[in-house]
Amino acid sequence: MSRTSTRPAMSFERRVLAAIGVLIIGCLILALATWLQGTRVRSASLDVVKVTQRANERLLLQLNQATGAVTAKQVTITPSASFTATGGGKTIGIQFTQPLRNNTHYTINIKSTAGRTTSYAFTTGPASFYYVVDVTGGSQIHKRQLGGDGKDTMILETDTIQDYVVAGDTIVYIAENAKGDQAVRLYNVVNYEHHELPLPEKGMVNALSAATDGGSFGFIFYPSDYRSDRSNTLLTYKFSDPTLRPVAGFDNKPLKTQEWQFAKNGTTIAVIDINSILMLINPDKPPVPFGQFGSIEGFTYDDSGLIVGDRLAMKQVLDFKTSDLSELPKLPENNYILTATPLNTESGSVYRVESYSGTRSSSQLIIVNRQSSKKQIYSAANDAGYLAFNVLSPNDQYVAVQLQDNNTEQTTLKVIDTFTGKKIVQVRGAKVRW
Repeated sequence: MSRTSTRPAMSFERRVLAAIGVLIIGCLILALATWLQGTRVRSASLDVVKVTQRANERLLLQLNQATGAVTAKQVTITPSASFTATGGGKTIGIQFTQPLRNNTHYTINIKSTAGRTTSYAFTTGPASFYYVVDVTGGSQIHKRQLGGDGKDTMILETDTIQDYVVAGDTIVYIAENAKGDQAVRLYNVVNYEHHELPLPEKGMVNALSAATDGGSFGFIFYPSDYRSDRSNTLLTYKFSDPTLRPVAGFDNKPLKTQEWQFAKNGTTIAVIDINSILMLINPDKPPVPFGQFGSIEGFTYDDSGLIVGDRLAMKQVLDFKTSDLSELPKLPENNYILTATPLNTESGSVYRVESYSGTRSSSQLIIVNRQSSKKQIYSAANDAGYLAFNVLSPNDQYVAVQLQDNNTEQTTLKVIDTFTGKKIVQVRGAKVRW
């Protein structure tokens, strides 16, 4: 009787089982090693330039292993920054509610419910600004980078530029030719598209302004024909709905405007009409009036109020919720506040001040209320030139001042670090935009 041997088959099965066992043990060892090493960031997504220019930019972290739910209480950021945090599993999102500082190294530590800490660090990009240089027969717009090699690039050359704003990737500018005719033109700095925006009729444009999110802009229109019913009309334009539309007043007719400004949220508008009535306008809601005022200085950093000038040019803070007016912090005698620009990221403002001592006068910039203090960041004797205006960077780290020579009328731009008072750069030009 013949016999069939099973030993080779059993040997093969043992080898397969042994191999599977080795794989399982290897996986367990790998998993244990991963667990012992802790949670790590596998990848991160953040625009290190935009995070210094806009509020609510988001850092997205992808982890190597799942973690529990994460809240802001488990996150620390150095240097300090305002933020919210959400997420769980292998994804965590951190939203910076105010722009971060330029050229700054940030470290983020996230502590899990199990007591383990996951860290991530990044360095923000350099700041840059636009400015105008007048040339024979027209103007140029340049872009200058702060830090690094200080690269200066000519963006476009055109007719004389009366005013311009930067709305996202688009430069919107008012050009005037040799005959005095004006046009509103849009130039995209990414795809180089360049076109003219048709106006309702021939006329002039003033008070050009753009929303901080870059989604829209607007201006006051003055037709050449003084009999036109479009005189002093406030027109706005959204890139998502590319049509010029008049802003409506109480009677749902185009609002006659003498001054206006976007809120930080990009949708609310503050307007002073031709009767000097200040009103707040939100989409699809009736205007909210607040009485007569002489000027709009700017929205507070959280859009809860507005710094305004009264009919005598005194600067006050209007609280939208209560309609109450409060005085700005006062300066010593013989110091007169010309403008009060609200800070973009915290409570406080930058005063442009005229100071008098005997027969001499000077122009100064003073930051007020940053950490409950008053700090002079710039001063220039008026016999050296007139301080025409100042423009804060979106993250309040820098302020650009424009000086006009009393004799030659040439303009010089200086960029000052608002924390140290140090001059960062100086160029010939005018009309800084961040």
